[in-house]
Amino acid sequence: MPLRGLLWLAIVAVLVARSSNAFLYPVMWGEDGTELFLYYLDRRAPSAIIHFYQGYVSLLPNLVGWSVAWLPLGVQPYALALAAAFLSAGVFSWLASPRFDWIVAHPARRAALGFVLAVLPFGNFAIDACTMYSLWPLLLALLLAALARAPQHVPAAITELALLALCLASNPLSIALLPVWLLRLWHPEIPGEALARPGVARGYFAALAVCTVAYPLLLIVPGHTTPVAVPRVLTDSAGLFVDRVLIEPLLGLNGRLQLAQLAPALLWPVGIVPVLVWVGAWRRLPQAHRWALAVLLGSATVMTALAVYGRHYKFDKMLVWGQRYTYVPRYASYLALLLCGSVLLRDASRTTRRLLLCAIAAHAAALAHANAFYFRTLDHHGRRLVEFVHRAAAWRSDPNRAGTTIIHREPTRDLVVPAPRTTATPAPPTPR
Repeated sequence: MPLRGLLWLAIVAVLVARSSNAFLYPVMWGEDGTELFLYYLDRRAPSAIIHFYQGYVSLLPNLVGWSVAWLPLGVQPYALALAAAFLSAGVFSWLASPRFDWIVAHPARRAALGFVLAVLPFGNFAIDACTMYSLWPLLLALLLAALARAPQHVPAAITELALLALCLASNPLSIALLPVWLLRLWHPEIPGEALARPGVARGYFAALAVCTVAYPLLLIVPGHTTPVAVPRVLTDSAGLFVDRVLIEPLLGLNGRLQLAQLAPALLWPVGIVPVLVWVGAWRRLPQAHRWALAVLLGSATVMTALAVYGRHYKFDKMLVWGQRYTYVPRYASYLALLLCGSVLLRDASRTTRRLLLCAIAAHAAALAHANAFYFRTLDHHGRRLVEFVHRAAAWRSDPNRAGTTIIHREPTRDLVVPAPRTTATPAPPTPR
């Protein structure tokens, strides 16, 4: 099996093991229960894939939810959980592709990088095991595409473009990468390299730019953001950027919260450390790596500001505590640190480089251990949901069925399974 396939399997195993309860006893957290499982229960027409939620369409998660709806009811919670892990593993395993060999030349080291990124606890169980939350790893796939060498073969370019278009139409923050697509349309080569077929690359990036512009025009409904004064967006974005994008890649969420309690005066000095590394490495970076650093940090900054603007009406609840909104900026910050570190140690001895690789692996493992809490779910929540789904499956197959069956869920929404639309006049809902 190719290295990339082995890496994909290894990452799936890590994600399933890390959030094991969420796969053994799926909870269909949040939108997985209401916007995928319930919404597609009796909506089988392909047009149902264009389903708006909070003003936008998450196309690929919707497509997965619609496809899963054709499976037996009792299988669907497990399928939605595994689909999220499969998508995330596909994103991280892409780093093993030769398209990234200008960043890390050795295939095994590229695979190791993908594995380390998957181990890092920058998300929680929902990103590992909920299909709707996979829109964040899909946004990470777009950031990686911005760094990858342009495809040179038309069939491969078309296939990849179709997949990336699905990713683009799944997360509104994908608009942040429009400047990168336009830049690479103008200059498709990685700086310092030449392309054998620049026309294919330009067509590829032109199509990505068109898809990026078309998504908000066609699949996002205006008016779902609360107007916020620009100074407020900038100040709140700066605070969120320091906490989430600068500090957490070093300390993790748990480490940052503990530091904020024990020694809050140290938060900003810790946040300055990555900035010092980037500034100190800039002059020593080759042109291509400077370009990559600018793409990573520019994208992280714009995505953070857009997240604040788009969800400011729930700033304290969703942005300050919601790990997902800065999921990709944290990876961008971490990759920027690795990029600068690899160049700074380029002339170091082999022993020093090996020690650095061991330190990176140990740091990722330590963060994963310290933040394992965020990947746990309660057994009884999952068992309750699985029992409910099986009960609902039996109830819906009963020819005398009527009304609805309900599971009350806290703190997420209730799941209300109605009788199929072919049923006669339904009885009033009866909680169970």
